[in-house]
Amino acid sequence: MIDHTTADGSISPSAPGSPRSPASIAALPSSSSIHRSHPHPLHHYHHHRHESSEDVSCANTLYDYEISSTGPQTAVNTPSAEDKLFHLAPSWEKSHDLGSLPEGKVGEETQESELRPKETQPGIISGEPLHKVGSVLMDGQLYPTRSGRGERFEEPLTDVRTHEEIIYIDFPIGDPEDPLNWLNLRKWIITLCCVSITSLTAFNATAYSLAFSDAQTKLGVSKVTWTIGNTLFLVGISFTPLFLAPYSELIGRNKIYLVTSFLNTILCLPQALCGPTGIFVSRFFQGMCSSVGNSMVGGSIADMFPAESRGQAMSVYSLFVFWGQALGPAMMGWVSIRLGYQWTFWLELIMFGGLFVVLIFALKETRGSILLSRRAVKLTKQTGKPHAAPGDAERKDIKTLVKISISRPLIFLFTEPIVSAISLWVGFVWGCLFLFINSVAMVFGQYGFNSGESGLVLLTLGIAATIGVLIEFHQNVLYQKATARAGGRAEPEARLYWTLIGAFIFPAGIFWYAWTGRPGISWVSPAAALLFANIGIYLCYTGVFNYLSDCYEQYSSSAQAAQSLLRNLFAAVFPLFAPSLYENLGYPYASTLLGCIAFVGGFCPLLIFLYGKKLRARSKIACALLS
Repeated sequence: MIDHTTADGSISPSAPGSPRSPASIAALPSSSSIHRSHPHPLHHYHHHRHESSEDVSCANTLYDYEISSTGPQTAVNTPSAEDKLFHLAPSWEKSHDLGSLPEGKVGEETQESELRPKETQPGIISGEPLHKVGSVLMDGQLYPTRSGRGERFEEPLTDVRTHEEIIYIDFPIGDPEDPLNWLNLRKWIITLCCVSITSLTAFNATAYSLAFSDAQTKLGVSKVTWTIGNTLFLVGISFTPLFLAPYSELIGRNKIYLVTSFLNTILCLPQALCGPTGIFVSRFFQGMCSSVGNSMVGGSIADMFPAESRGQAMSVYSLFVFWGQALGPAMMGWVSIRLGYQWTFWLELIMFGGLFVVLIFALKETRGSILLSRRAVKLTKQTGKPHAAPGDAERKDIKTLVKISISRPLIFLFTEPIVSAISLWVGFVWGCLFLFINSVAMVFGQYGFNSGESGLVLLTLGIAATIGVLIEFHQNVLYQKATARAGGRAEPEARLYWTLIGAFIFPAGIFWYAWTGRPGISWVSPAAALLFANIGIYLCYTGVFNYLSDCYEQYSSSAQAAQSLLRNLFAAVFPLFAPSLYENLGYPYASTLLGCIAFVGGFCPLLIFLYGKKLRARSKIACALLS
């Protein structure tokens, strides 16, 4: 049976049309085949027959019946796109036992009341016809539900292996333990904790470059050799989300935040005490731990904030990213000059350690499915009857967990047109940002700036982000108007209004920087150009995060992990060729080349804005979640 159970163990049927979670889940074959629940526009009816584990070779057929909740149905016998993409359950769960279809050929229209399940079996619902059948998307599979939350099927749900009745729970409407219903103060405390992780990650990435002058003197390393340390750091950030961010969707985010923050603190020690090899190795592993700040924080925000209020939280997230990148070189350039490059890492150890202590006391789990699982365990102990949450079985199946965790972001990157296009574009933008950070010392060295003074120029990153946040207020107003016009939910492209402008502000700033950054023209002009370009980068950055969060919602961490991969790979590689690029082409022409590429890339968000709906129609997952 499907119940909506409150924290005290009472049963609370929820009203129809809940915006928080899907309708009740029914007719699941076993607890081990249940996955996270997500609303889905299509209405499919899957029915599987359980066979013994020895007969796995015969359990390979999956049938769909497309069902409309208001009109006629069309029966088809091919797997849905989502099944092909995400059906990763063990093969013994794929066996079939079909409900009786009315006479007629496949593809002919039938009335929904004619679709009846077969006779009673453990785990199979029988009895009355299924009326007003809704659906729940669970990791690519669709299962039948009642149209209103809290309605029950007349027959109990039973584990097909133990024949034991299991009660599946969900959040009732207004449940205070649902992260979407938390008090705003609690939401923002947790948000600030999460974005502080991101900010320190950005601080670490940019501060490293400004320690080069002292490291060159003491360690005898070249500019390119020293840059390898940051390249390894960013490579670690790039690839780790392929398994860590989706894994957080299955086991929760809180433990991952705490463990990686502790490791980040410890990994500062070898960087302060060892030579180049020790620094490079530890920075790679520190990059792996720091990846949570890039890929998981967007998912945490999506856990707590609905789409209509998520924009402000994402603006704060981006603000912390840019101020972290600004303060890193601004502070550590002077620290390296006055105290030595080792103190760059000692101070980072103090900051990471302090944040770790704060996280222990302030950070809470935000993943709704994890909180439901904990409630299910509690209710099982209290009542003596087994309770479960929709995502429990997925977490228990280690083989499935690993396969999903590693493959899902790559599937997003190579099969979702939206993710592919955005990742390539924002990757180039992000690579240019890190190239600029490395070029500042060269360009402003023409004015006699030392590393400390050059680092201060990069405060333009933080100032640009602050201006960008003010612009985001107008972006949110535009989004709210689009929501009102849409009658409740705006298209994801409504997140891109200011991104369209930012995409061309960015190359304009590059051209300005290219032809004013030379002796004879005040240093103020190229600094202002950096400010202008970084405003464009900020608007692009926030637009991408908000857009992907709206498109992929529960799977946003996987989508963000996919774009984070390319974004950080570009950031890792671009600084390696910055010295040769600027020295061989000359400062004006090197920046002009980047500006030309950025101008062409600026049409990417414009095309997505104009044709995003068609792209989403070709994006299996985005189409399924949004329609």
